[in-house]
Amino acid sequence: MAYAFSLLTPEGEVFSGDVESVVVPGGAGFFGVLAGHAPMLAAVQRGILAVTTDEGRREYLIEDGVLETDGKKCLLLCDNVRDRNDDDSPVLSW
Repeated sequence: MAYAFSLLTPEGEVFSGDVESVVVPGGAGFFGVLAGHAPMLAAVQRGILAVTTDEGRREYLIEDGVLETDGKKCLLLCDNVRDRNDDDSPVLSW
């Protein structure tokens, strides 16, 4: 079952669309968000974000941020994002 997911930085929207799941690097390790997840607000740490859609899996290198979900939609705000699938994406300064 898909739900709406948006990935945003201060520069703008990086991804927006329906997803099957996202796996996010959190403070105590990675956690997943599926449709119907309990409402949650969580801190996100630098690492690899995995986004699964009906077209496949995409990975992003993200810096610190915050994730909010209500089970129907999910919003992830990050300081900086690099699309690991895009060779032209700017490199993060880790």
